[in-house]
Amino acid sequence: GRQFAQFVFSLVFLPFDAYIHSDAILRTEARVLITKRRLLEWTTSSDAQRGARKNRFGFFRAMWFPPVASVAIGVLLLATGHPTPYAWPLLYLWIVSPFVGWRLSRRLEPRPPRLSKHQHEFLGKISRRTWRYFEAFVTEQDNWLPPDNFQQHPAPLVARRTSPTNIGLGFLADLTACDFGYCSVGCLLDRTQKTLATLAKLERYRNHFYNWYDTHTLRPLLPMYVSMVDSGNLAGHLLAFRQGLLELIQTSILPARLFEGAGDTLRVLLDAARDPHMTGESIARPLLATDVLKTIDRIVSELAHPPTGLRAAFARLSKLSSSASEILASATLDDEVRWWAGAFARSISDHRDDLLHCASWLALAPIPGGANSVQVADLMSRLDAAPSLAKIAAMQSEALAVIDAALLELGGDDANATAWLKQLRQAVEESSKHAAVRIKVLEAIAQECHDLADMDFSFLY
Repeated sequence: GRQFAQFVFSLVFLPFDAYIHSDAILRTEARVLITKRRLLEWTTSSDAQRGARKNRFGFFRAMWFPPVASVAIGVLLLATGHPTPYAWPLLYLWIVSPFVGWRLSRRLEPRPPRLSKHQHEFLGKISRRTWRYFEAFVTEQDNWLPPDNFQQHPAPLVARRTSPTNIGLGFLADLTACDFGYCSVGCLLDRTQKTLATLAKLERYRNHFYNWYDTHTLRPLLPMYVSMVDSGNLAGHLLAFRQGLLELIQTSILPARLFEGAGDTLRVLLDAARDPHMTGESIARPLLATDVLKTIDRIVSELAHPPTGLRAAFARLSKLSSSASEILASATLDDEVRWWAGAFARSISDHRDDLLHCASWLALAPIPGGANSVQVADLMSRLDAAPSLAKIAAMQSEALAVIDAALLELGGDDANATAWLKQLRQAVEESSKHAAVRIKVLEAIAQECHDLADMDFSFLY
């Protein structure tokens, strides 16, 4: 198999290898014994790769010797009158060796991964369980620092210490959880600000954090030392985290994976609830009632088809909030099931409140007929397209002009429409201010991450 293929390839490229080696030997002998010049000339692998001929013509030009030598040998065999049939296959291989080399040197385009629905769901549950570690343990009890590890057996035990690598991973875990729909941007910023406030209290050396800290006392653990590896990890994590925060300014306020993330949480809840649980009745039964399990299955199926508009998404979250409360109220038999039911309820409430914070107009009733002018309808359509923080912060003057023109046109004739437009005006003003404040917070945290990543590495060399 493989060894035979390597033998064939070696045979195909034998003349070219002989030519290259002979050229190297002759050049070396000439420079060492005769010219005494260019003795240090050499080509690095990176230069050789950049200068390599990658098209078909380039390969034939670089590998001219095997075809020429093969033709010469063939002519010589015919001229001597003693051609041997065993030579022609070998000569043919040498003639086509440039083409073979070109084919073997072509870049292999990797196939895009095609995961099945089951594989997507499996990875979603893994990521949601991973986020649980940071959600459950990076809390006020440990000054918002990620503990080094959690031991489950033989007895539950949290390692109340942290390192720069742990801290950096905590930041990226929060950012990833936000991207995956497990927490809102508001929750991300709240957790980040608390961790940064703690970091400001930690003792450092030339802007380096020491390798270990007690998460309760915040004192460095003995022996105190700076790890180049951990500092490098933290610097890289902070710079990646900074870029992710800045991207949130231009990203839609409706997370792309919000409902898919809720589905991940519910699938983990289903796994926990359907795990056989011995109740002392000699038979195993689920940890949630059958009707509750059916409700969760139905919600998971509905979450596979998320709404696209902002108002529809807010309405779906409001409906899910009611269902989450019912599920949580029924989860009384097991702590694990109750935790996941609570996590689902918290996530839905968190996202709903965050959307309302950035888009206050979602709390308004549907647009009344008297206020439904072409300009107002166009404005509401743009607001429903899930704009970014930057667009919401910048749209105040334009939106207010449209609303004021509509109010002027009504002239107070329609009290219901007038009241609704005034509420819309106030909601746009509030949302614009909230967006502007959040942008400033994101930029301030991004700058703080940049400053923390600016460490003096010179003394470590």
